[in-house]
Amino acid sequence: MSHTDHIGATTAQVTNVMLAEVPVGLSGEASGLHTIVRQLGAAMGVALLGGLLISVLSHGAETRMVEAGVPEPIRGPVATAVHESIGQAIPALRADPRTSEAADAAAQALVHAAKVSTGVAAGILGLGFLATLGLANVTEEERQRRRNETEDALTAPELTPRASEGGHPSH
Repeated sequence: MSHTDHIGATTAQVTNVMLAEVPVGLSGEASGLHTIVRQLGAAMGVALLGGLLISVLSHGAETRMVEAGVPEPIRGPVATAVHESIGQAIPALRADPRTSEAADAAAQALVHAAKVSTGVAAGILGLGFLATLGLANVTEEERQRRRNETEDALTAPELTPRASEGGHPSH
């Protein structure tokens, strides 16, 4: 199974669990809100973790090249290539005898950056898991009572649109 398959399988289950708690009359809004929050979270996660990866990689590559004694005229261009390619330039830099030592230092920095960003992601997932433990364990009877109350409130006469008022209760 690919990463995308896992996300698809998980997303469907989370959506089902979340919508099970929502009254039918609000399921469209709840589903839309869930989708927006999920997509926003994914985009922010990629942006933040990607930024962290690049930052740690760039700083680490420069630091490790200095520690390895790589001369400045080589260090600068290698650091730029590693930063701009997010490490993809490392194999080509390793193949060139003039930059192989700098590429080895950059490769070590890439491994470290991947560990840091993966560790942060795992920590965030752990916090999310702990947060789920705080969710209330609602019985089926309580769930049904809440649904009925919400449905009753949604169909109350004061919330029902009247044609004489333009079809909207706030008119």
